[in-house]
Amino acid sequence: MSGGHDGGEAAHRRMVWIGLGLSIALDTVMQMTWKEMVTRLPAGVGAEATIQAFFCQPLFAALSAQIVAAFFVWMFVISKADVSYAQPITALSYVSVMALSAIYLGERLTVTRVAAVALILAGVWLVSTTPVETVAAGRPIRPAGGQEGMP
Repeated sequence: MSGGHDGGEAAHRRMVWIGLGLSIALDTVMQMTWKEMVTRLPAGVGAEATIQAFFCQPLFAALSAQIVAAFFVWMFVISKADVSYAQPITALSYVSVMALSAIYLGERLTVTRVAAVALILAGVWLVSTTPVETVAAGRPIRPAGGQEGMP
């Protein structure tokens, strides 16, 4: 194994990616939960009855817990990596939401949607090849305009 510094960087990068994975998974689950909740709302009633029905659903508590968990995971991620690095990678939730919507909700995938997902994947790949970390103990690791790529 190489020196402790390299191991620390690898562990840091791994933690960022675990956090990003959790963030993507939570966003995907939240979107699917929102959809399920909306399908359970009564049709043809007024706004007040719709809002009341929304908040009285058992899934509301699950969605609330998901939102709180997503908040804390996201705070962890952006405490360890640039938001300009992390946020674009969370676009992978567009891919997972589209796939699950097609599989579980029977939503139609068009060529245009699949092409858009391919562009998202290309963008995420490009962003993921840039440095992960710029924050350590509240101080920048690299000065502005630092070199591209992992050290």
